[in-house]
Amino acid sequence: MPLKRGFKGVSEAVAMILAFAVLSLTILYAFIYVIPQLTTPAPSLNPSLLGEKLVLYLLRDISGNYTLVVKNNGQVESVIDYLVLASPSGVAQRYILNIKSKSICSYIGSTIPPGEVLRINCTSDYIPIGVVSSTGKTYTIDPQLYSLLIEQTTIGLPLLPVYYGSLVTSTSDLLKYLENPSMINQSAIRTSIALQPLDTPINPPIQVNLTTNASILFAGFSWNGTNYTLNLLVIGYFNPGAYISLRDSTGQYKYVNLSKSTREYFRYRIKIEGFRGNASFIDDYGVWDLNQYPDMYVYGRLVLSGVADRVAVYVNGTDEAVVGLDPFVFVGDLDYNGNTETVLVTEDYTYGNSTVINDRRGGVPVVDGSNKTMRLVFWNIPIDSSQYSMGVVTLRFFYWDNSQDPLLDNYNRVVLRIGLYDNETATLVYSVSVSYYELVRYRSVEIVSMSWIVKDFLVFIPDTGKTYYIAVEIQDPFYMEGTINDSDLIIGIEYVGLMIAARG
Repeated sequence: MPLKRGFKGVSEAVAMILAFAVLSLTILYAFIYVIPQLTTPAPSLNPSLLGEKLVLYLLRDISGNYTLVVKNNGQVESVIDYLVLASPSGVAQRYILNIKSKSICSYIGSTIPPGEVLRINCTSDYIPIGVVSSTGKTYTIDPQLYSLLIEQTTIGLPLLPVYYGSLVTSTSDLLKYLENPSMINQSAIRTSIALQPLDTPINPPIQVNLTTNASILFAGFSWNGTNYTLNLLVIGYFNPGAYISLRDSTGQYKYVNLSKSTREYFRYRIKIEGFRGNASFIDDYGVWDLNQYPDMYVYGRLVLSGVADRVAVYVNGTDEAVVGLDPFVFVGDLDYNGNTETVLVTEDYTYGNSTVINDRRGGVPVVDGSNKTMRLVFWNIPIDSSQYSMGVVTLRFFYWDNSQDPLLDNYNRVVLRIGLYDNETATLVYSVSVSYYELVRYRSVEIVSMSWIVKDFLVFIPDTGKTYYIAVEIQDPFYMEGTINDSDLIIGIEYVGLMIAARG
């Protein structure tokens, strides 16, 4: 009996295996032969539906004009067929416009390659709020956002862009918001090796030819509608073959041999704004066309040939001194998203720690720090304290410093402050500070890089009946105390927004 039961169990097992094999072959046949005949691969239906992804945001310049920025964050080229418009006289009134009609809106092209942007400007009667692509997909700004921008009543806190887009396109634009404009030329930065401006041609357009090494290069766009030029800040040092030649519209000419083996050009900073022409940066990773790839670069060779609206050349003096902000401030769109960064940069060459001077060249300290705080007051957004009780300020910025052991190397001092500015007393009636120890959490030291940070700050608005303004303060609180408190830093502001709550 046991023998028979054993054979019966084996027979059942064999039968189950054969049944499973037949079922598996049937399923395999279905996957190979039947299902492909019943379905069509998605890419053959419309490849763009898989890779198309457009991101939209609306910008308003200092004149109150609106620009719709459409960025292609997808994997395929996108083509725009129609525009969606709103009327400032009533956001319920929306219109569809064929993009081929340029009687109302202006733009350059209707095709957006991956990673690129399309900027759309319309007459004052309409605001561009969306697009329809050739795939039939519609992309629009959130109605609450564009209704806020055109000052319609909405539920929730009003959102006010304070610093954004192309509000500032050059150093001269920045002066409108700098509380103390004289700081641009004097009394702003304490430096171990003084920087002084050379007498250079000033009447644009200025022909520029330059070849030099740069330890740090900032190259960003300066927007004028849908067109752009380049702004550059070159932080350089003595190197063979380096020079800059300038000739302005009146024929004035200046040639500076930056390869002199003298202390005269031991360090220099060159500021160029409104540049049009060939601009290349050569580093270990290749040759970068700065007209295509704006960014912050480190240690490479810069070659320029073109014209510019402004050129300032600063070379070192021989003594410690206090100098202006101009060679330490950069203005430009570094990441090609339509928003201009304002950057304070005191870093020049090297990293360091608590046992050495952080920034040095050939063993000589090249340390810079704030003598006065850089305070920006945004007069474009007045806040009536009788109507509003508090606000939330949103700040998007990046930060870096050159200390490899920050907690040992530097004390915890204030680097950034956001507050409510009283024009009558020239003071902040309420402020929130960001300290060094908080900021170092967001960055790595090697190599120099932009660590983007977004933070919200709650600001109390006292009920005084006064009009206040949002202010942002930036400073490098370190100079040099032996081998500590000697960090140099880079901090850039890209966006400041404000949500305010009404009283009552």
